Amino acid sequence: MVYERIKCVHKRFWCNDRGQLTIDYLVAIIIFMAAVFFVLQYTASLYLPFHSSSDDVNIIIDRISGNVMEQRISESDLESGYVISPSKKQSFFTDLNNDYDSVREELGLIGSHRSYDINISVIDSSNNVISTSGAPVPSRGDIGQIRRIGLYANPTSESGHELVSISFRIW
Repeated sequence: MVYERIKCVHKRFWCNDRGQLTIDYLVAIIIFMAAVFFVLQYTASLYLPFHSSSDDVNIIIDRISGNVMEQRISESDLESGYVISPSKKQSFFTDLNNDYDSVREELGLIGSHRSYDINISVIDSSNNVISTSGAPVPSRGDIGQIRRIGLYANPTSESGHELVSISFRIW
């Protein structure tokens, strides 16, 4: 097949009547890539509401830690603040270890759609673990953690109290 060269409008350029201009290809590729990008972004956002994030876990662990600190292991009088009673703490930790599912249900960690595991640790000011209770913490996954600071009633210390942090973890 013989290609005939014809003169274009401008005399210096020779062109062929059978090809497309390069700019046409460029525009087509840009439109195609934009469409593919839009489709990928749109389909990814369709599945996003079904993916769990750590924000859900952090909200739950904040509620649980407040409940445990204020109502389950602190001294009876409200004026003492977060003064942790050793007997109430030991009773709660024993219940959590012996009747794990019942305590999780009381705390609202067992639901019809999702259940969460819990681990609670009391850590002194030297970062030594005083006691821990609950399920062992997994090495990976969506784990929510919060630490609350409180005073642990300790009659052997000079002030009668020791500063501790209570670490709450759920997954």
